[in-house]
Amino acid sequence: MKPVLYVCTWAESSLSPPLADFLPTHRLAALERMAPARREQSARAEILLRQALSECFGPPQREISITRTDAGRPVCPLCAVSLSHTDGAAAALLSDANCGVDIERLRAPRLRAGWHSFTTEEYAWMLENVQARFWEMWTKKEALGKALGVPLLRLGDLESAQYADQLHVFQLSGLILAAYAPERPELILRAL
Repeated sequence: MKPVLYVCTWAESSLSPPLADFLPTHRLAALERMAPARREQSARAEILLRQALSECFGPPQREISITRTDAGRPVCPLCAVSLSHTDGAAAALLSDANCGVDIERLRAPRLRAGWHSFTTEEYAWMLENVQARFWEMWTKKEALGKALGVPLLRLGDLESAQYADQLHVFQLSGLILAAYAPERPELILRAL
């Protein structure tokens, strides 16, 4: 299958209809343990993932089996998946090969985080135009880390240039996304 990247954005902070209409009981219980803002982002990301899987493979959203690794990464028997969310937006990537996605709202750069997450060469490249390049590099590193199973604190060990053919960047109205996939994913916008 060609990789597919689903993205949704929202302005209001309440889902309608209720989460129980979309998510299985065990996932609802896990969401209840989260802070309210994080709960909504996580819920919308998972609903987006279920919507994408349902559209691509056919089963109803509530019947799709999604488990989580110990690190919290979603796993589905239908295909490789990756999720990301930020304030007011979520992304779900589906692929037949290992994949990773990160979405961020464009805001002031977090240079200290970049220092630990970027290689020396990446940091120097980013410093040439901090406003334009910080979040591009950050999302690439997060997507790459998710795809390769590298923890956030070890992202500085990864050289993104070695994976340039598999890292794809998208910009949408105040958002930046990076997807690690074997080819550029088809971008599909959805409302939730």
